[in-house]
Amino acid sequence: MSNITSLHNHRSPYYPQDLRLPHYVPNTLTTPELISRFAAYCVMIVIGTIILLGAVARKRLTTYEKIVATWFMLCGFIHLFFEGYFGYTASRIAGNTHLFAQLWKEYALSDSRYMSYDAFTVAMERVTAIFWGPLSFYLVYAIAVSHPARYPLQIIVSLGQLYGDVLYYATASIEMYGTVRPEKYYFWAYFFFANFFWIVIPSALLVQGFLETMNVFAKEGEKTKRK
Repeated sequence: MSNITSLHNHRSPYYPQDLRLPHYVPNTLTTPELISRFAAYCVMIVIGTIILLGAVARKRLTTYEKIVATWFMLCGFIHLFFEGYFGYTASRIAGNTHLFAQLWKEYALSDSRYMSYDAFTVAMERVTAIFWGPLSFYLVYAIAVSHPARYPLQIIVSLGQLYGDVLYYATASIEMYGTVRPEKYYFWAYFFFANFFWIVIPSALLVQGFLETMNVFAKEGEKTKRK
């Protein structure tokens, strides 16, 4: 009985301080180890994407196209596998020691909603994994083979990413950031900076996709007038 009591009284490092996570298990890996492993996987994905594009591309891709394809390949892996893992294990993730679980527990120091089975974060991450993950992979293929669906897909995926991130920021601000630890590092490095990529890059790709689509319709309109 004493062991059970001590387990339930164990305090997690998350805020608010009265947050109860009776199933919480501390990480076995340090912060530098977790960040370096995540970075190593990202580097492997980037290198693999460049090799893959060279093998399947039907035309010589520009540097910009390679960068965009690599971005969506990274998004595909992060959305489908990393965020998908959270969506699948959200109710018990605080007690898991899988690498992905430990990464989420580290990130959750900036937002404990990822440990408390919060309805918004669970729903958002599941939608992201189910839709934006697979579509990101298909978008890499569309870029490689110059598929006509490339820009419509780019608009859809980028808009979905942007919308989800805006809601994520907004819901946290409405709650007065009560789920964020008080240290500035966790707010600025984890909560703000790590998510800001999905504000800036999708916004730029959304504008580009919109302009490219307009350009196609404008050309078709000119052809129609000439006829």
